[in-house]
Amino acid sequence: MTSTTLIWDIEASDLKADWGRLLCVGYKWQGVPKVTVRSIWEPALKGRTVIDDEPLLRAFWPVLCSARAHVTYFGSGYDLPFLQAKALRYRVAEVPQGRHIDLYRYAKPHLLLRSRRLANVMRFLRTKSEKSPVEGEIWQLAEAGDRPSSKYVIDHCRADVVGLEETYHLMAPVVHRWGPCAVCGSLLRVSNGIRPFEGRPSRRIWCQACGVWERRVL
Repeated sequence: MTSTTLIWDIEASDLKADWGRLLCVGYKWQGVPKVTVRSIWEPALKGRTVIDDEPLLRAFWPVLCSARAHVTYFGSGYDLPFLQAKALRYRVAEVPQGRHIDLYRYAKPHLLLRSRRLANVMRFLRTKSEKSPVEGEIWQLAEAGDRPSSKYVIDHCRADVVGLEETYHLMAPVVHRWGPCAVCGSLLRVSNGIRPFEGRPSRRIWCQACGVWERRVL
C-alpha cells in the first residue's frame, strides 16, 4: 500500500522568510527507503535571479499538499510558516490539508530533558542516525555557491529526514496513544477529533499505516 505520511525538513539561509531564501527541501514517504532532496543548486530549479527560490518552492509544494499527514520537528514554529510565507509571496493558493504531526509538540510535555532540540532527543533515544552540526559559515558559503558547502547542506538535510523518521517511530507510543490498529497492528494512528454519532460524542481514529478508520463512542 502506498504511504500517505510525508516526513520532511527544510534548510534555509535565514530564520525569516523575508530575509532568507529556501536552500533545499528533503522528504520521504514513511516506510519508503528513498529520500529526495531538491535544492536551488539544481539546474532544473534555477530561478530568474541568484536569490529566486520560487522554482524550489513550487517543486515541493504539491508534494506537501498531497500528503494526508506530514511529520516535522518544530515545523509549526519554523518550517511550515517559512514555506507558507513563500507560497503566499509566489501566489500559490493551495494550502496543505493533511494532519501536521510536529514531534516537538509531543516532546515538550512527554520528554523531561534538559534540551528538546532534535539532536538531543535523538541522542537520548539512541537513534541509529546522527544529526550533523549546523555551522553558520558553511551555510553562508553554500548560499554563495561554494560546492563543498552546498553538498554539506544537502547531506545534512537528507540525514535530518532519516533521523526524523526514526525519531517518529520511537515516539509513536506518545504521539499515537490510541493502541494498535485492528487491521495491521500499527501504532501510527491519529485522532481526527471528537464528533457526535447517533446522539453521543465519538472519537474518529485513523491508521496512517493502512488507512483504516475506527470510531470510538465516548
